[in-house]
Amino acid sequence: MDDDFRAWIGRTETTIDPLGPVQAQAAQAMLDEPGPALDAGAPLPPLWHWFHFLPR
Repeated sequence: MDDDFRAWIGRTETTIDPLGPVQAQAAQAMLDEPGPALDAGAPLPPLWHWFHFLPR
């Protein structure tokens, strides 16, 4: 089993998939969260990034 992962040792992979303000505002509305609408670059409340990683 160790042989299967040797090629990955020391390597990294980076992907970028931005969470847009529309998705953040939809979550805010769904949860009936008070406050101003979340804009691009605004910090998300704790654990809200999980909404972005749902199975597709």
